[in-house]
Amino acid sequence: MSALLFVYDTSNLNSLIEDVQYFYDSLFPWNDGKTSQLIYLVGTKCGLTGKRQVNLQRAETFAKKIKAKHFLVSSKLRYGIEILFQTVAEDLYHIKKVPDSF
Repeated sequence: MSALLFVYDTSNLNSLIEDVQYFYDSLFPWNDGKTSQLIYLVGTKCGLTGKRQVNLQRAETFAKKIKAKHFLVSSKLRYGIEILFQTVAEDLYHIKKVPDSF
């Protein structure tokens, strides 16, 4: 089991609808909605509210579409980063380990 963090810039709409979508589709080209990965969608620069191009509703809808937990963070303001990584660690910790099959 692993965790994937897809990161987009809240002040750049294309970083969500094009970039994240591209990387998601590249990793899961035949995705039928089932994955064993923990997926997190992370919006950066959330402190730049005047420059925001990605509203919360759009990001939440996109997160639901890719079955991801959504977080907003700002490294400049030191906001949301600790709870993001705490959640990832707790999610990984609580998953029962299953031997990898080759």
